[in-house]
Amino acid sequence: LALQDQVGTLQTRLTTLTAEVEGLLSFSRGGVLVNASPAMFSTHYVAQLAAALKDGVQNGLAQVSWPGKAFFVRQGWIIVLQGALSLVLALVFFRHRHQLEQVEHWQFIAKRPIAAGLLVGVMSLAVFYERPPDILRLALSVLIGIAFVRLVRGMMEGGWRRQFVYGLVTLSITTNLCYVLGLPLALFRLYIVVAALVSPLYCLRWAAESRHLRE
Repeated sequence: LALQDQVGTLQTRLTTLTAEVEGLLSFSRGGVLVNASPAMFSTHYVAQLAAALKDGVQNGLAQVSWPGKAFFVRQGWIIVLQGALSLVLALVFFRHRHQLEQVEHWQFIAKRPIAAGLLVGVMSLAVFYERPPDILRLALSVLIGIAFVRLVRGMMEGGWRRQFVYGLVTLSITTNLCYVLGLPLALFRLYIVVAALVSPLYCLRWAAESRHLRE
């Protein structure tokens, strides 16, 4: 009984030490300790940011999680259908582009038939994925974003509206890229703050341009 009591005590101590070591390793890579989220204007956060800038991105690139064989066995059919549907729609839009040009509200499809087919084909089946990997979310956001931007260029003249769409697409792709790289919390917090500060400035600029155009 005494021996069992000593083994239990040692096991508890070993678990505690393991948790402390994992916390220190996370801190050394630019992460944070459990329940520790220092203020951004503090030396603690600056130390985390410096460590994250040193090797955080490199570690993220090395640890990117790619879809495995099990994923393609279960959900590979969705990718195949997305590619086939996008190709068929692009060919249909391209073949009937002259008829589409006669209708004012469909002229943007006639100008960008491939982008229209890709956008509809990818988006219509994206909802069928079950917990897709982050790298797949990034790929889908890039495909959808590029197709959407090309369609917008056919619908809108250059100006604040087009820039607004470009900004939203850029934020979406950048955010998904951050998840793929598994950025340390210090870097991700900095990205959120920069985006939150820059976005209102552009919104105020676009509001001024819109008001100027109405006048």
